[in-house]
Amino acid sequence: IRRALLPNLEALDELMRTPERPDSIATGRPLLLWYLSAAGRLLDAGEASLAVLLTYAAVERYICLCLWTTFGIDAVAPDYSNIRATVDMAAFHRFGAMLHGRAYEQRRLPGQLTFASGAQLLVTLAPDLMRTEDLGPLQGLASSRNRCEYEHGFIPRVPKRSDVDRFLTFARSLLSRIHGSPDQLSHDLSRYRFPRLE
Repeated sequence: IRRALLPNLEALDELMRTPERPDSIATGRPLLLWYLSAAGRLLDAGEASLAVLLTYAAVERYICLCLWTTFGIDAVAPDYSNIRATVDMAAFHRFGAMLHGRAYEQRRLPGQLTFASGAQLLVTLAPDLMRTEDLGPLQGLASSRNRCEYEHGFIPRVPKRSDVDRFLTFARSLLSRIHGSPDQLSHDLSRYRFPRLE
């Protein structure tokens, strides 16, 4: 039993030591691993909407972690003084239009960052961490999350399992950019799954 439990207990210990303001990507990574692992467990239990919520939360925290540790930009109270002189605002607005379509309105750098504006800023500042081809899957994930029974609207739409699988695969591909090889990511994700004592 100890052999089955030990990797999980070590992972939970890492998670408990995750600070509110990680000083590096590695320090904040355990929270992302936990969210993705929990999303997979929920999907396996037939809770597609909750799995979408946690996948969305993992991606949002990925964005926040990258912006904070790489550029010193806090999502809640962002200070843009480090990047104001160098950020490509034309690219920022181009990516905003890709995310929002015709509804996009060009504005200065936002106040409190949202899921979309954080992604828009990250793809502008660090295309190795967030790529233009990620914007479509981000939009799909946000749309699915917004229509599920725990969020907006009157008549909910429970996500299809195939869609949630696709969102989880996308979220894992994001995390692998800051985690090393896909094999290492799979191994570390397995440490956050509840062990089966069989």
